[in-house]
Amino acid sequence: MRLVLITTLAYVWIITTHISAQTPQPLPFTQNWTNTGLITTNDNWSGVPGIVGFLGQDMTTTTGTDPQILLGVSALANDVDVIANQTNPNITNGGVAEFEITNPTIALQGSGTADAPHIIISVNTMCNSAIVVAYNVRDIDGTTDNAIQPVALQYRIGNTGPFTNVPAGFIADATTGPSVATLVTPVNVTLPAACNNQPEVQIRIITTNALGNDEWVGIDDISVTGTPGMCPDLSTIVANSVIVVNSVCNFPVCNPSGGTITAPVNNCPTGSILQYSADGGLTWSSTLPVYDQDGPAQSILTRCNCECDPLVSSISATPVNTAPGICPATCVCIPNTGTFPSGN
Repeated sequence: MRLVLITTLAYVWIITTHISAQTPQPLPFTQNWTNTGLITTNDNWSGVPGIVGFLGQDMTTTTGTDPQILLGVSALANDVDVIANQTNPNITNGGVAEFEITNPTIALQGSGTADAPHIIISVNTMCNSAIVVAYNVRDIDGTTDNAIQPVALQYRIGNTGPFTNVPAGFIADATTGPSVATLVTPVNVTLPAACNNQPEVQIRIITTNALGNDEWVGIDDISVTGTPGMCPDLSTIVANSVIVVNSVCNFPVCNPSGGTITAPVNNCPTGSILQYSADGGLTWSSTLPVYDQDGPAQSILTRCNCECDPLVSSISATPVNTAPGICPATCVCIPNTGTFPSGN
């Protein structure tokens, strides 16, 4: 029982660590690995915001597979991977490793276990368009190994389902050699418009187990940026107006009551919010105004306002005015109490 409990807690810790590290990061996002304290323990990415590495076990069982065609994820357990605190990129392990070399980086290398090693970067692109992914793919393997090492770029909206390949980000061979480790291949790609204004976009950089002896390929100087201020077209939108039911005042209860202001059907397009103004448009709020039962009269405006840029709005709708009930002359009472003053 104790062993089961410990195993269960360890599993929960791993899952929690994975989820924490994969919290979508706001734009602009950068990571250049110069802080070697981010990764200190094998298979633990909790110190690296938004990035996790994977072995890609059994995503393919064929050597030399084009990573562009691998769009799923590994179904095997314990796929999260990083070999921490390495100082020389001559280790033969496959997977994802952190190299604390002169120019620190993490790197990918395929193997019989690491069939499709990759990293996944999770970003939040809300209020951003034209999402640009840039990074340097570095040959850091100066050993006699000399393989054709392709690297692909992929994305998906959210954190489930298949990835989509981005052909413009493909590198057919990111290495040279043998015994040469100088090649740096920059990637700079604008993702499709489907990635704009999304709460989570996952970006995957992936290689595969090559024919021959695989080489370590660094993924460095990562940058994900966007153009902020993405708003829907509000130029032709007129927000629906509030619905008013006026208060009344009838003898002998000399208290105006029953007045209501009801929110309209929200016709503001996605990316904008319905706002109200009760002071002629000087100030706006998404909070529905409260009817003033005994006055003074109110004039309620509505508009649609861009969530990403509050300076962008639709034109104001025609104001709707309240007309609070007026108590008849037979009512002589203290306002808002429903009681008669002494002597009446």
